Amino acid sequence: MMDRYLSGEGDVKPNTISFTSVIDAWANSGDKRGPSRAEQIMRKMDELSKLGDQDLRPDTKTFSAVINAYAKSGDKGSASKAEQLLAEMEQRSKNEIHLKPDTLTYNTVINALAKS
Repeated sequence: MMDRYLSGEGDVKPNTISFTSVIDAWANSGDKRGPSRAEQIMRKMDELSKLGDQDLRPDTKTFSAVINAYAKSGDKGSASKAEQLLAEMEQRSKNEIHLKPDTLTYNTVINALAKS
């Protein structure tokens, strides 16, 4: 989708919802690369939004989807990574209200801790 948009097809412009859907897909893929790939996508969204594309601004659902990818993996260090992302959300949400953790976010971190 991004490639099509960048090649001039304005009717397929990705946004936070479409990117978060891709992150969810990685979270549910069972692929070992899932959590890191999900986080890479979110970081790219953040980078692009800071360059001015507010349609790509990660939000609570985006961060929660990445946390979920780590929680589902059960890999060593995943719970710690989930906690780090939660801490980042809590810190950033002081100035960026769209990143305020919700109940789902906290429950997902608890799930990650339970699996560790």
